[in-house]
Amino acid sequence: MKQGKKTSEDLYEKALEIIRNAGPQGILQRDLWKALKVSSREGSRIASTLEKRSLIIRERVLQGRFKTFKLIAVSNNLKTSLEAIGGCPCFSCTNLLRCGSGQQISPENCEDLTEWLLKS
Repeated sequence: MKQGKKTSEDLYEKALEIIRNAGPQGILQRDLWKALKVSSREGSRIASTLEKRSLIIRERVLQGRFKTFKLIAVSNNLKTSLEAIGGCPCFSCTNLLRCGSGQQISPENCEDLTEWLLKS
């Protein structure tokens, strides 16, 4: 590889940084490829790859009379641990296979689940 030439991974990292810095409102896909100084084709490929890696969301928007994508970073702040769900009665419930929203047995009317949630 030639000195000074960016690798694909470098572009992905830079793109993700730009998208994250745009905040929750996101950035238009065309503004991303302009910031990266790449072609629209390359910019689209980068955005598509980041979406496939579940790092961003591509939201179709209408900009003037043109369709484009708004790119929004997926938040990494949703971290949990097994301790947070330890003791949940659902894991040992004998009705688990019959339980479901709108069913006779459901999370909405489960006293054990309600009690556990109120303690947590």
